[in-house]
Amino acid sequence: MESAEPTEAAEQTREWLRQRFEEEGPEIDELLSKTRGPDGEVPNVFRVMAWNPKLLSRFNVFAGYFYTKSHLSPRERRLVIIRTAWQRDSMYELANHVVWARDAKEFGEDELASLQMREPEGWDEREQLLIELVDAMTTANSVPGEVMAGAAGSMTEPELVEVFFLSGLYGGLAVFINSMNIALEPKPQEESARLSLSSDSAADS
Repeated sequence: MESAEPTEAAEQTREWLRQRFEEEGPEIDELLSKTRGPDGEVPNVFRVMAWNPKLLSRFNVFAGYFYTKSHLSPRERRLVIIRTAWQRDSMYELANHVVWARDAKEFGEDELASLQMREPEGWDEREQLLIELVDAMTTANSVPGEVMAGAAGSMTEPELVEVFFLSGLYGGLAVFINSMNIALEPKPQEESARLSLSSDSAADS
């Protein structure tokens, strides 16, 4: 899928964001230094979140849990994030995490493509369950009983709670990012031309 041309309103929003980025001071720089991605760069989303420094500071603690104290493996964590981004139509999150997943060799290209399908294939039982949990959480207000029963049979209670909050975190970020028209960084922008979102799949069906 080729990246859509930004609307006039979206471009105005992005210009506004660029101006705000230039106003960052030393205190904000220190806070942002704790938000660097695997590539060492500060993603644009955190620069916008830094308009509310106290919120970003607490967000860093909460989100940091999933990367430092998680009960899920790095591959499982990334799977939940990528599938959530795809379902919630967040090209920003999808492109960034596909780039990071590839750099970390967490998934093969066929697996990354599968996570952008309406009915993913080729996953083991536990990973398929994670996909079903995310799909239910992002498309309905609750997870069906049979999916919850499967989760209870193969996941620990801490793992199950974590999946809900991890997907919820990135689902909420998707609304924020899409509403603020936050621009992709260069490498994810290039990657976005090769990716698709849930809404693209629905349109093709």
